[in-house]
Amino acid sequence: MSNPYSSFCEDFYVNMRLGSQLSLPHQRETLLHFFERIQKEFPAMGRFRKNDNGELNLEEDRSHSSHRWVSLESKRLSSGHVNPQSVEEGMKLHT
Repeated sequence: MSNPYSSFCEDFYVNMRLGSQLSLPHQRETLLHFFERIQKEFPAMGRFRKNDNGELNLEEDRSHSSHRWVSLESKRLSSGHVNPQSVEEGMKLHT
């Protein structure tokens, strides 16, 4: 990690949480389009899964020190980049 946080901590996160009062869309085509657009921009994000509570996740391999993830719940969209090379690099996923 080429930012000053590496001298203070082992892991550094740039996370985003977007909450909504309305339920987010969960139609199959809408979800596929959303996650395909993310995967096009970040091809290493290849692990897709659905939890028992209906949460959908797309993420990179967590065995690497730097990885990204996106999570879609019924009323919240979250994303994160663990150990990005810079804060600007970490913000690319959220943009």
